[in-house]
Amino acid sequence: MLERYWAWNYEIKDLGLWPGEGYKGHNMPVEVVKAEDAQATIADIQGQVKLANIDQANVEAERNDLQQRVDQLEGELERMKAIKHDDNTQMERAESDKWDAKDHASTLMQRAIYAEGRVRALLKDGDDKDARIKALIIDNDNYRRKYHALQADHARVLGLVQALQELCAEVYQVVGSLADSAGVFDAEATVKVLDNLSAASSGEPLPHKDLLPFPGHTKASLPAQPAQGGA
Repeated sequence: MLERYWAWNYEIKDLGLWPGEGYKGHNMPVEVVKAEDAQATIADIQGQVKLANIDQANVEAERNDLQQRVDQLEGELERMKAIKHDDNTQMERAESDKWDAKDHASTLMQRAIYAEGRVRALLKDGDDKDARIKALIIDNDNYRRKYHALQADHARVLGLVQALQELCAEVYQVVGSLADSAGVFDAEATVKVLDNLSAASSGEPLPHKDLLPFPGHTKASLPAQPAQGGA
């Protein structure tokens, strides 16, 4: 603490009370301090100012640190907001994907049901086709047996035709011989019979369709034959 002294304005006194001597009236006593005390006080104040400046710098640094921390926290807040937004978007996308998956599963189920029905229909068609194939095989066997029977009948008919042709040829010889013996070989009816027999024996169409009714002939009805030798 500064030591305070009273002094006249023209002279510094070591003792600072109101001096009773030497007072001339116009000089007022003033309160003064020693120079070394003032310098010490100034140095102390300057030290306090330096400390205050240091404290201010520390406060400024702390304020900057706090501002950086605030900026960092604000950045973290924005990042968390973005993450929350992304999470909401992902949740919405997941929800949409879930419904899409359900729709896809429903579509696959419908396709599976349709495919199952189609397979059953194909199996039924396959069974029907197998039955039809078996029926066709049976029909084919029947047709084959009928074909073989027809071939046998055809061979038998050919044999009969051939036998009839041979019979017609033989009958032609017999009829011709009998007609010649009866003297009616040149008669019109006899000629027609022989022509039909000849065609039948050769497998050709019959030339005469008006053979029946066949007229009878006797020697008396035949034209007279010229006598052989002179009378």
